[in-house]
Amino acid sequence: MSDAKIISLSDLPVAIPASQTDTFAVCQNPNGCGSEDTLVQMSLAQLADFVIAAVPKYTYVSQVVLSAQQVPLTNNEVIQLAEINLTPGEWLLWGEAWFALLSGNAANVNRVAAVLTPQPLGVPSEPADDTSATATAPANAGVGVVLPLSTLYVSTDVAITYYLNVRAAWTSNISMAVYGKIAGMNR
Repeated sequence: MSDAKIISLSDLPVAIPASQTDTFAVCQNPNGCGSEDTLVQMSLAQLADFVIAAVPKYTYVSQVVLSAQQVPLTNNEVIQLAEINLTPGEWLLWGEAWFALLSGNAANVNRVAAVLTPQPLGVPSEPADDTSATATAPANAGVGVVLPLSTLYVSTDVAITYYLNVRAAWTSNISMAVYGKIAGMNR
């Protein structure tokens, strides 16, 4: 048997307050310190503040239209389903539209489309980075089609509004509605 002793953290003495600690020399170069880099002297509290300030802060915005508030569609008419206001900066946007066939023959639905755009009632011509793929109609009334939209990068120097616009086209005797969301995040 050896004379080794096992200790735990509870066996260690209480740490001293941060105000009584030595200062730290911190290099602010993310690629490592070199001979020309200046070291900054700071206390433990200042070091903690420095590290916390370096953590990115994200802003998240969204607008969600719930299924209980689904919006009726008119044949081949573009509607503005949701919108978000963006502050200047770099943003990642995404969204989705859920189309519901309320009544009628699904074979009469020709197209459903959704788009993220800065145009209030815009639906760009394809191909476009901010538009969904065309989807065929659901098989039966009571079911629907989900159109997820690809993430869109937006860099803006001014405040701007982005919209989730949708459109459905059919030939006859159809009742459809839509709900969905638009969301964005920046740092």
